[in-house]
Amino acid sequence: MWPELPFNTEELEFVIALISSDAIGEYFQEKSSIFETKKRILQSMGNLRIEPRHYFKLMMTYYQCDTAAYTAVAGGLKYLEFLFEYQGCERKCLMKMKVFSK
Repeated sequence: MWPELPFNTEELEFVIALISSDAIGEYFQEKSSIFETKKRILQSMGNLRIEPRHYFKLMMTYYQCDTAAYTAVAGGLKYLEFLFEYQGCERKCLMKMKVFSK
């Protein structure tokens, strides 16, 4: 299937690395410490040629989009609402604040 996709091997490996780890999700569920989360994120990078801070920023963007899909506003369950602040129809993610508050 990979040869038929419009991405090269490096790009596909990057996407797989992003979606294969639930390190950030487990951290927000308080199933792992910040130190274990950092270790797992760095491990998930494998041999990717990207700086860890850039990888983390992309990983946070992915998780914010993924989590938003599971809110009550998006038709999911209400238990993830605490991660968002609503201002009318706009939704502001509070994940970044939680990461730095621990």
